[in-house]
Amino acid sequence: MIAAGFRELGCTAQLHLDQPPAEDPPEEKLQIVVTPHEYHNLYLSEQLCQKRARSLTSSVLLLCTEQPETGWFQSNLQWAGYARGVADINALGVLAYRARGFRSHHLHLGYHPMLAAPRKKPQAERKYDLTFLGSLTPRREKFLARRADFFPSASVILDWCRWGLQKPK
Repeated sequence: MIAAGFRELGCTAQLHLDQPPAEDPPEEKLQIVVTPHEYHNLYLSEQLCQKRARSLTSSVLLLCTEQPETGWFQSNLQWAGYARGVADINALGVLAYRARGFRSHHLHLGYHPMLAAPRKKPQAERKYDLTFLGSLTPRREKFLARRADFFPSASVILDWCRWGLQKPK
């Protein structure tokens, strides 16, 4: 979406996945690392020694998305000092980086047509949709596995607070 937004502005933009940044890019080239706490910790640090990873980070802008004072925010801080700059999608994040002496900019997200849901044929009528947002733990996995034949009918609502089933009224 970020690359698409730059393209809409008339810029040339390419998306690269799991690749190190260019070592000495031209001054007019902006390399952006999206979610540096994931990119650096799950990819770059696994591929390169710390010294090399820090050196390559000097040519990138870090686009951060984490709330200040979380572990992920703290992880971004360890890389921010080596980066060309920091941007954040949250104004509070920008202020938090600035308070720590980092050059930081607000990248206000907007809408792009690529976010629109594709047009699909209507699904068969059903009484409930079911969504669970949470960590998959062994206990939850066992619970779901035991009831796998039941969920396609979705005739009940899961009550995760009580770890049981609630019959519809």
